Amino acid sequence: MATTPSPKRRQRRQVFLLNNWLMKPIVTLKRTGETLCYCYYRERAPCQASYALDETKKTIRIIEEHSGHEQDMLKFQKVLAQQALRKRANHGTCKDVIDSVRKEFGPDVSMCVGDSNAKRAMVYRARKIKEPEDLELDSGGKIEGKWAVTLDNQKFLQFDGQSSSGHRFLIFASSYCLQILAQSTIVFMDGTFDSVPNGYCQLFTLHVYLNDIVVRPVVYALLPDKMTTTYEDLFVELQKLPELQSWNPLLVICDYEAAIKTAVENKLSNAEILGCLFHLCQAWRRHAEKLKLYNEFRVGSIQQFWRLLRVLPFIEPTKIPHYFSVILATVQRPQQQSYFDFVAYLHKYYVRGTPTKPPRFPPQQWSCSTRIVNSIHRTSNICETWHKCLNEVTRKSRGLGKTKMTDLLSKLQSEDEHTSHDADELSRNPNFKVKKSRHVKNVLKDRRLKKAVENTPTPPGVPLDDLPLLQSFVHATQ
Repeated sequence: MATTPSPKRRQRRQVFLLNNWLMKPIVTLKRTGETLCYCYYRERAPCQASYALDETKKTIRIIEEHSGHEQDMLKFQKVLAQQALRKRANHGTCKDVIDSVRKEFGPDVSMCVGDSNAKRAMVYRARKIKEPEDLELDSGGKIEGKWAVTLDNQKFLQFDGQSSSGHRFLIFASSYCLQILAQSTIVFMDGTFDSVPNGYCQLFTLHVYLNDIVVRPVVYALLPDKMTTTYEDLFVELQKLPELQSWNPLLVICDYEAAIKTAVENKLSNAEILGCLFHLCQAWRRHAEKLKLYNEFRVGSIQQFWRLLRVLPFIEPTKIPHYFSVILATVQRPQQQSYFDFVAYLHKYYVRGTPTKPPRFPPQQWSCSTRIVNSIHRTSNICETWHKCLNEVTRKSRGLGKTKMTDLLSKLQSEDEHTSHDADELSRNPNFKVKKSRHVKNVLKDRRLKKAVENTPTPPGVPLDDLPLLQSFVHATQ
């Protein structure tokens, strides 16, 4: 039995003030190029008022005056505020949307719109309503119109094509953020697998310093997999962009995913690859748990071994093999075979390798000494912290399905604008605070650690070495 297609939802016309009257555009007059506007209350009052607006000359031609209702500005502003709530519904949390409208229109208009529950209901209803092009996009359709540009109508979709594996991948970035990336010598890279639409494996992001402290995302890529060739395709397409013709960063900080490392080595030849300290210690801990040894590290007889091992990355890379031997010589060896298996694992993959192969993760990749001295982040956690802001995108699906492309792009557009605002303010004053200050205890810990790593005491003091140096790192990190 044939089904009757549901009728299309009637498009809501955008209204605006014209000569301090609430009007809605109807049609463009072919003969004059003017926009014919009717009174918002044409059917309700009824009011037959009509104006012809010439946007080029900024002139208004009155065809028929208003009648049947008063020029009530409070009432007009209420309609505009309701329109703003609907229009901004997908740009931020419900609280942020409501607060932005309250700020713009003031308390009197806000109270006319309704109480908090009424405003929230209006936002939630607007979020449920999708335009036909939005529904098509959420189904894997072409990205165009408002979704292909930034919130200030600049190009945002930089690439929409296929990877070497034949799958679609996307790159989003504003020209302004690409210029920031082009000037950056240090780049953080990380991916998240939670907030991605159907057809994609991860959202891979590039972050850079805006000043000595603030790190913000500048490029967002939806990738179909975690293959080396896909990462290489991403870097190649980025380098084709006009803003990044000569882009070749000096330092890339990422996790220990082999595919990223290989792609960076192949396509960003000048970049030194440094691993994330958090992911390093996490890998060591997980292997210890696999050997059922981690409990001994925490509360058993070899706690000192674990404490000293965790500060080994603060040693210069060329000295790490020696200091690893110092740790082994200092700690009383337990009798468990699992301990010797763990030491062999560290030797093979992180310290010396085997007689025929270097370690898979050489000390040059995971040593943090240079980063600490130069006040560079030791981890890529700054990226993972940013990924948490995408939780609001995930919450919109309420765990009942995949993230919608429109929800994700709306958030990325907001984040791109946030990065641009931060960069603008910091370009005027690099010391201006654009984010919450760090906890004092963390700032003090970093200062202690930097002083310990520099290891240049005032005479007649002498630099520390061997076990005393390692212990100074342990004390600095407490």
